[in-house]
Order: sequence, then C-alpha cells, then structure tokens
Amino acid sequence: MKKLFAFALIAGLLISCTSTPDPAAAEAEKAKVEAKAKADEHVAVVEKYLSAFETGDFESWRGICTEDFLTYGPQYDGEGTLDEYIGSMNSFEEVSDSLKSRTIAILAHSVDEGDMHGDYVFWWGINSMYFIEAEKHVKLMIHTVFKMKEGKIEWETDYWDTGDLKSQLSGDKESKKKAEKE
Repeated sequence: MKKLFAFALIAGLLISCTSTPDPAAAEAEKAKVEAKAKADEHVAVVEKYLSAFETGDFESWRGICTEDFLTYGPQYDGEGTLDEYIGSMNSFEEVSDSLKSRTIAILAHSVDEGDMHGDYVFWWGINSMYFIEAEKHVKLMIHTVFKMKEGKIEWETDYWDTGDLKSQLSGDKESKKKAEKE
C-alpha cells in the first residue's frame, strides 16, 4: 500500500509540474504551417503555368494569371499584357517545336514590408525548343520571377541570355567559315 501511495504521489507531482502550452509558440507554429501551405499553393500555380507553356495551352493562362497581368521580357522594352503575351507565344509556337521546361529549382518567398511587399515564386530552369526554319535545337538557362496576387500570377519577368540564343541559332564562327568554304 505504501508503494501505491508513493507511486500516486510521484505521478501527481509529475502531472502538476508539466508545463502548459505557450500560446505564442502555438501561434508561431500555426503561422508557419499557414505560410508553408500558401507557398505550396503558389508553387502549384507556377507549375500549372509552366505545364501550359510546354503543351502550348497559352489560353489556360487566363485562369492562372490576374486580369491586369504583365510580363517583362529580357529586353528593356519587353513589357506586355496577358493578351499580348499569349499572342506572342502563339506566334512563337509557329516557328518552334518541342517546347520543354526542366526545373532546376523553385522557391516561394514572401516579403512582408517595403516597396516589394508581396508573395513571389522564383523559378530557375532550362527551356529547350526546336526552331523549325533554322533547323536548330536550342537550350536556354532561364530565371523567372513570378509575383503572386490572390492565388494568381500578377506579373512575371524572365532573365535569359539573348546572346546565347542568337549564338545557338546562328552557329559559331568556325562552323560558318567551314560552310562558306564548301
């Protein structure tokens, strides 16, 4: 009986010494889980966008992008609306074939304050395509920044080396010299 009493006393002391949950820690954990879910949703939207690029389903971008969507190309004056971008991509598809995107890395990030306040997805990858008229297969390293708004893409900007594209399409000087001699 003494052992049972001692066991009950020790158990009671252990239970009374158990710490109560910290509300601030619980709130921080909840915010972390919500931020991860939001980031995952944004990445999924960008992956749908990239999938539509590969299949040439540019019209589906209308459900993925905001109505006031803007695109900024690698050229300084490369700004365009969603309608202009879809038109450009449809024209691009007429001169190229076998569009592929391979993701190297994708990262969602939120900026809480300042001029760049908002949610972003950063994508690094390799786009490849075959240019029909030039009969050349081209691969480009691309970095794209997507600005998200209410679960859609508000704007995107691409960074890639236009000189690399030109070089791949025109060929190197050695190949040109060799072709001229033949």
